[in-house]
Amino acid sequence: RQVMVISTPTQEDLMETLIGPARLFGYQFEDFALLQEMTQAVKDEPAALALLQFCADKMWERRDRHRKYLTRESYEALGGVGGALANHAEEIMQSLPLIQQEQVKSIFLRLVTEDRTKQLCSRTELVEGAQNQKAAEQLIDSLIEARLLTSRSDSAVGESYYELVHEALITHWSRLNDW
Repeated sequence: RQVMVISTPTQEDLMETLIGPARLFGYQFEDFALLQEMTQAVKDEPAALALLQFCADKMWERRDRHRKYLTRESYEALGGVGGALANHAEEIMQSLPLIQQEQVKSIFLRLVTEDRTKQLCSRTELVEGAQNQKAAEQLIDSLIEARLLTSRSDSAVGESYYELVHEALITHWSRLNDW
């Protein structure tokens, strides 16, 4: 038996999580400042690795195959880490039936404070008032799978808590801003 404490990765560790996989395929990032900017955008975030992976996946789709670079141009075209996520959120929303879009609106509004910051909510709070709570719970699970929400469990109270994957959704996703 062994207890292992996992801490938040340092900026250097986060950079290596980007550089390593690209290097395996013979690619590199166009400039070091790009790596710094990407990792700075997610510092102190519990979902930092997931956000970076998401953005890097989108950059990989737009990579410069000739020079074998992940480029600043592709990063900026995505809107950075936050823009890539906001565009993804909009795509997810547009793929949902209208009734589920209304449920997503209700869920997301509960996860944002009046000060426009992330708010932690229990599953019970998120499905409260839903006509079909089981469908609302399934929607929450699909939002986690789509990497728009994160969850954590509190074993002391036997409840799971949810939050937006990143505050970038609040600042970059126009639909959420309109709500």
